[in-house]
Amino acid sequence: GCRELMIGAHRDPVFGAVIAFGDGGKYVEAMPDVRVLLSSATREDVLDALMTLRIAPLLRGVRGESAMDVDAFADAVMAVAGMMNQADSRIESLDINPVMVGESGSGCQAVDAVVFTPNDSRVDLLAPNVDGAVAQPGGTGASMGFFVVLLALRPGETRTLGIKVTAHQDY
Repeated sequence: GCRELMIGAHRDPVFGAVIAFGDGGKYVEAMPDVRVLLSSATREDVLDALMTLRIAPLLRGVRGESAMDVDAFADAVMAVAGMMNQADSRIESLDINPVMVGESGSGCQAVDAVVFTPNDSRVDLLAPNVDGAVAQPGGTGASMGFFVVLLALRPGETRTLGIKVTAHQDY
């Protein structure tokens, strides 16, 4: 099985870069179950925050279901935090939803993403200088399978900036 989670980030004028993550999918606004941390958070902070979500029992596995691969998801959250922390990052805000998280050891896959930038310049979410942006389950590598569609949204405007597929898996 898999679970739809989300990862977001925003450049706040007071706190700086913050990351948000939690339950995702089409009901993310209707039934919010999300945690927000500063982008300087550690991987352990992310894992601890995940276990405070209302859906935490589902992530651990209930009623005979397998646990979800929270380690791979935490790696993805940390990769987003790393992008937001880069001095040359032009990302103002981003929303990756859903992130399909598979059973423990099987990784996760970002299905769609929206990125807001200060202008219409191209932003590749999977920048080649961001190690860990595509991480294999439980470590590093290139098997996480990010499939990301980047959009620049302005009032009255939507356009595709780019698509990048790395080791795509179907869920």
